[in-house]
Amino acid sequence: NAEGLQVGTLEEQEPLAGDNLMTHLRLRVQEAAANALESNHYRGAVVALDPNDGHVLAMVSSPSFDANWFVDGISTAHWRSLLDNPGHPLTDRADNGLYPPGSCAKPFFSIQAIQSGVIGPDFRTYCPGNFQLGGHTYWDWNRGGFGETNLTKALAWSVDVFYYKLAVKMGIQLQDQTLWRFGFGKSPGIDLPGGLAGLVPTPQWKRAHLHAPWYTGDSVILGIGQGYLLVTPLQLARAVSAIANGGYLVQPQVAKEWVNSSTGERSPIPNAVPENLHIDPVALHAVRQGMEACVNTGTCHTVSIPGISIAGKTGTAQIPEGYAYGRTIYNNDSLFIGWAPVDHPKIAVAVVVENGGHNAWQALPVARATIAAYLQPDRDPGPPLAHLHLQH
Repeated sequence: NAEGLQVGTLEEQEPLAGDNLMTHLRLRVQEAAANALESNHYRGAVVALDPNDGHVLAMVSSPSFDANWFVDGISTAHWRSLLDNPGHPLTDRADNGLYPPGSCAKPFFSIQAIQSGVIGPDFRTYCPGNFQLGGHTYWDWNRGGFGETNLTKALAWSVDVFYYKLAVKMGIQLQDQTLWRFGFGKSPGIDLPGGLAGLVPTPQWKRAHLHAPWYTGDSVILGIGQGYLLVTPLQLARAVSAIANGGYLVQPQVAKEWVNSSTGERSPIPNAVPENLHIDPVALHAVRQGMEACVNTGTCHTVSIPGISIAGKTGTAQIPEGYAYGRTIYNNDSLFIGWAPVDHPKIAVAVVVENGGHNAWQALPVARATIAAYLQPDRDPGPPLAHLHLQH
């Protein structure tokens, strides 16, 4: 009644258990990725996909939080501590963290440049350690230079001068076409809330937001994945999957099937049909060769695992952290994208470690642990996590 007192029973219905939702997540892979980040107190994210169909094998954001804290209500002080935490544990970095991709963008520009006829797969140029344009000097990360450089060497050793020159040859229109083609600048379509689109800068965007024209120097910086470009780790994993699987842009999917809790009947959740990017086989082969060399002999060599062939690309992205003594202070994010095995891919990985240092040295062991957990399940995973908190 109006006073909240029960006066009778009209009908009774026995409660029915809901269906169970099964996911494509692999706990061992999720634990390995989380442990590699959290045990080192890294801020960052890991996304692992099956590159053939987009199944999400792991999706980790660090630091995270225990969702059980919210079950019976959370105190104001506890909630405030999460909001004020400088590590921003409430932010899901995997699909909502925005980062410059750094040199992880180079494979995609390489494919587009070859397919568009800007360069051939055998194109080579000289790297003296810097590139001059309009009175400005753009330095290579190796200021001593790399000398004569072809595409394989440029990818294996992340030769900036090669990509400075390539950026000028391509121009902003072709650069933007590249990025949109591989899924950047738009939501990846994952079956979860969120999934930011990131930012692919255009001359129109720059004029509207910064009230300035697009300069060739902007393209030069964009050519090494810096400048205004922002992507998510999920977008990076999806894009590198297209190189791994032969040219198909998959749609990431976490949900696998519904299982009736009473009968056990399974109802599979269909996968979205991958988008054929129609990548030229010559361009694809040339870039895959360079990314395999990056692991075998180049900047990715510490990600290698005996008995497993891996292709990848490191990235270092400068992030402005402040301003002092008349100059901008930068810190470096460490990134890695790659897949394994090379010829019959089963896992594609993207890793971002914030403030991770130069040459992606912190991202590489995280990627290595993630790949090994999936392809070598009997391998010792290392010390267990004290607490594993899944973001999704």
